[in-house]
Amino acid sequence: CRRPSTRCGPAVRLTLGNSALCPSPLLRGMSTRSSKTAKPTSSSGTVPVAEKSTTSTDGNLVPTSLDVILMDRIRCLVHIALLVMLIPASCLYAAFAYCKETFMKSGSSKTSADERKTAVGNEKQVITVLVTGAKMSKSLHLARCLKRADPERVKIVLIEIEKYWLSGSRFSNVVDVFETVSNPRTDPEAYHRDLMALAVKHNVDVFVPVSAPVSSVYDAKFGEAFAEMRRERRGDVVTPALCLSEKLCRIFDDKHTFSEFCETNGLPGILKSFCVRSDAEVLALNEKLLSAEKAEGQKYILKNLAYDPIHRLDLFQLPCRDVEKLRAYLGKVTADGNAITAEEPWQVQAFVDVKAKDAQEYSAALLIKNGQLRMMTVCESSASQLNYDHVHVPEVERWVRMFAEKCFSASDSGLICLDFICCTNTESGIREAHPLECNPRVHSQCSVFSSYDMQRKLGRAALFGGSTDGGAAEGVLMPVEKQEPLFFFANELLKAVPEAVQFGLGLRYGPKEPKSEALLQILLKQKEADFDTRDPLPFLFRNHFQLPLLLLSTLFSAREWKKCDFCIGKVVEVGGD
Repeated sequence: CRRPSTRCGPAVRLTLGNSALCPSPLLRGMSTRSSKTAKPTSSSGTVPVAEKSTTSTDGNLVPTSLDVILMDRIRCLVHIALLVMLIPASCLYAAFAYCKETFMKSGSSKTSADERKTAVGNEKQVITVLVTGAKMSKSLHLARCLKRADPERVKIVLIEIEKYWLSGSRFSNVVDVFETVSNPRTDPEAYHRDLMALAVKHNVDVFVPVSAPVSSVYDAKFGEAFAEMRRERRGDVVTPALCLSEKLCRIFDDKHTFSEFCETNGLPGILKSFCVRSDAEVLALNEKLLSAEKAEGQKYILKNLAYDPIHRLDLFQLPCRDVEKLRAYLGKVTADGNAITAEEPWQVQAFVDVKAKDAQEYSAALLIKNGQLRMMTVCESSASQLNYDHVHVPEVERWVRMFAEKCFSASDSGLICLDFICCTNTESGIREAHPLECNPRVHSQCSVFSSYDMQRKLGRAALFGGSTDGGAAEGVLMPVEKQEPLFFFANELLKAVPEAVQFGLGLRYGPKEPKSEALLQILLKQKEADFDTRDPLPFLFRNHFQLPLLLLSTLFSAREWKKCDFCIGKVVEVGGD
């Protein structure tokens, strides 16, 4: 299995008048390979900075404007300085949270006794679990759940791609081994080989992918190969990979084919959808929708079928009467490297206006184990959700149960996420759930299972279907009522900075009004998603080691970036992962 390299590829030169800047090869995992979205360089090998462009899909240097390059470098320095200066604040919060849980929570001694009982008298074979996505908070949370299902038996092997060798989760005390693998975006075959090598090296029993959007299908493909290898070597009957089949993953990962799949299986509330494969198809569909607008009065949203961090919030509406405006948007999409093509199609989906109706968006995370629904949690959703609180939404829960019953066979297992918009039907007066999309991967909201007992139950549901002794499952696991909502400490601190100061420092965390009072209430009444009194180091290392070093990598490059995502554990770069 490949380890992170201590050297970078050839330095990329950025012309600045008569001088040049070369990114420093100080950090491991920095890639300089070319990409299909990269624009041609001059004969001298330099990149003209006057060209408007973006970055490649694997984080490589692509031409962009000089003012953006310089401003983003300054913002990098500001963020690094802020995250370093916030170390004392994080330590103070950690001490406060520890005291709060230890001395202010009732029943803590009982919980400790229950924890000790978990491992007593259990001398069965060790279960080695391979968990991907170490940079992300949800990977850490899932590793904790799996470990706590049976601490004496479960061994956690946590992995990430080489770029994220510095993941804070590697310092968790639930992680037994940390390894790095190739990037599936740039070399999917090497990624597959690395995973298989690790599975053999560590004698892995269960594969649990915590996938980034780009790697969902690659992980599903490996899951099938791993299951076949297990059957050949050990005679397993049940698939030991907690991920969907490649075929089902591809269907769910495409918003349009997911809608068709739901309609075929007779599920209610499916919004009308079209698939467009070129600018010409968009323009033709726009004309068709304009003709039908008077009769239907329906608006539609044009959105990328692939994960698109740049245009996912555009919500560009069709039909558009101003054709030139539509052409300009399509031109912008192409210039940003996300052109609508047969290979990379987009979706046009019926639009439900949240502001005009009594509508609300929700996200549902669920666990399917051997074709059965074993876990479900629902929370309010937004474009960039970093606060989680389980809510009871009957229409969403009914739809999810029907979805699980109709769409999965006994061989299907996986952690998936569904996005909904719920509103009242004007004719029947009944609230209905309309699925918007399905993400065939675990959602960060699974962190609402935040107590030791709830994590242990989720881990058992994932590994054993609900019980450790092979007996009957315990039904559908849902979070307990009236638990503490979750937040990310560094994100809330930056959100509390007044808008004028954020603008001056180049911060992009919102909201538009100061939130110092709200911040105090959050710290007192809610729970930090990463912090765990039994496992405190990942909280500190993710915020003050992982992200500063990633920012340092971005600093010594010309990559355009937006902000730090403290949940996913990455710097959100234009065209990044």
